[in-house]
Amino acid sequence: MVAFQAGDPYIRIDRIGATLQVEVQLRASMIVPTLDGTGSLEQLEELIDATLLALPPDVFASEVSAPRVDRLGEAQGAVLIADLDLTTYGKE
Repeated sequence: MVAFQAGDPYIRIDRIGATLQVEVQLRASMIVPTLDGTGSLEQLEELIDATLLALPPDVFASEVSAPRVDRLGEAQGAVLIADLDLTTYGKE
């Protein structure tokens, strides 16, 4: 599963003359269930690869965080998560 959220800072705005340039920061959290140490890490690496390949040409990936274990709740149990920082640009 991949969940998108706003990055920090979310939007940077720069005005050059009459042109407004916008930089948008997003974070894609890639989430897999924790099955066993090696299996979960392999699933996460495959999800990272698939996410990078699915990015549109105008969205740029900069870095992936170290994987961490987190709990989504009692029903879902523990998951392995890595965050991918994304940037895209626009003009008006």
